[in-house]
Amino acid sequence: MNKINIAALCALLVFMTLFVCIGYAGVVDNLSIFGTAYVTPQVYDVYISKVTPESSAGVSVNGYTGTVLSTRVSSRGTATFTVTVINSSDKTYVFERVIDGAETGIDGIYQGTDITYSLSGLVALQEISPKEAIVFTLTVTVPSATVTENYILNFNFLEKTGSEILPDAPTPDPDPDPDPDPDPDPDPTPEPEPGEMHGDFRGMVEALLSDQNNCLNDTNLIYNAVQASLSSNKRPDEDAPILHCLVNSVSGGTMSEIASSANEKLTANLHFIFEADSTNKNRLFIYMYYEEDCTESKVGSEILVYKQVVIKDSTGTWIENGSYMGRAVVGYFFGGGKNGKDVLTVNPYSWKAGAPTE
Repeated sequence: MNKINIAALCALLVFMTLFVCIGYAGVVDNLSIFGTAYVTPQVYDVYISKVTPESSAGVSVNGYTGTVLSTRVSSRGTATFTVTVINSSDKTYVFERVIDGAETGIDGIYQGTDITYSLSGLVALQEISPKEAIVFTLTVTVPSATVTENYILNFNFLEKTGSEILPDAPTPDPDPDPDPDPDPDPDPTPEPEPGEMHGDFRGMVEALLSDQNNCLNDTNLIYNAVQASLSSNKRPDEDAPILHCLVNSVSGGTMSEIASSANEKLTANLHFIFEADSTNKNRLFIYMYYEEDCTESKVGSEILVYKQVVIKDSTGTWIENGSYMGRAVVGYFFGGGKNGKDVLTVNPYSWKAGAPTE
């Protein structure tokens, strides 16, 4: 179920092949099959268990397997379905995004953009606990003169992972004069001493969640500035409500000072942005990337970006709540803060799970 849900897409191909075989059998007078076939059904941690049409309006369900839904579009209109997704595993999963046919590039699947969809009751990184279900509403809008036998939507879920997946201090260079009798299974990235931080991305998360000057668990400086980006009249509608680590100033201090202080303790120079969660005031998203990756030459390209979810617990303390490797597109976007100018950074709205392909 990780990344773009390859297992579900593979199952989709099997699913489509099944329809081809049924069609072939329908036009052959005599189809004889000899021998015994044994088929082991694919087992999914997360899967669609039921799709109920509330208003079909020219859109009918072909079927579903894993988290992939196949529909047939025969006429214009707006169709609404109630979709139930079950997590049968002992792990927690989170909803990443919908992958449509245009992204898969698979022949025989609708790859246009005229047909659109919307979700109600399912938002990005919403959790589905072990042995639990999520019920949400899918609305498909079809303009005139658009028909297809295969309009595909893959509701992609990721296994929830913690900050242990984040890069830490780099592995030390081999000892030129190794110990002839080394300890078994040495740890290349030992835990830091008490009071010290991890390195790289993992250390950045620790720094931002610390009670050091103006960090999340010291004051509301960052939080208030991020929330202000939601209502800023300087933010274009198409840009995410963010606060960049190098904006000139925010009330009560400078973000660049916080970034510099954190980077001094790390093994790599990182940039980060905070994004406000419009659905939950006690949740923030942090996007972190290597400074050297985010350059003018990379505008329009994807770079490696780790997404960290942080929440405020019942005691009022900001804590980690999920870490994910992904990629996002570089460009100039609203940076937040008092000035609200565009900055060179990544677009949170473009973030997808999985490492960049280039």
